[in-house]
Amino acid sequence: MTNIKRIKFFIKGLNSTLNQKLGKKSFEYYSDQYWNDLPRIQNYINQSTTDNPNLTWIKDILIRFKKYVPFNNEEGWHVPNIILQQIEHAEMQKFKTVTMPNGEKQLEPYITKKFNVRVLDPLTPEDMDKLAASQAANPSFHTGVN
Repeated sequence: MTNIKRIKFFIKGLNSTLNQKLGKKSFEYYSDQYWNDLPRIQNYINQSTTDNPNLTWIKDILIRFKKYVPFNNEEGWHVPNIILQQIEHAEMQKFKTVTMPNGEKQLEPYITKKFNVRVLDPLTPEDMDKLAASQAANPSFHTGVN
């Protein structure tokens, strides 16, 4: 028996076994939903990422991390100094296109700052009052739930 015949035989046997196990006339890879949307798979993913089958990784992050910095916040955001230093020193690698002497274009890597950080002046008492009022009016500030 050639290798191709062996493979075809194996696939037919696999298809037959799957059809018997699933009780269908023909095996479908995806039917009405993706495999990772199945509740049992979701519980497994949750268990492996959060140690709790009923807690998604997104909710776990919100519970674990009490301090965060929202991006593109025009009004500014106060953060502890240690987080500020970490953000200010974060770097990333980018690439720029460079034309070589022979005319060939090549990507050249370079290191740049990862975030654009602007440190604002300290808040005045009036600014503190406005901030307190805006935080009091926003229930998600106290509960962490949007």
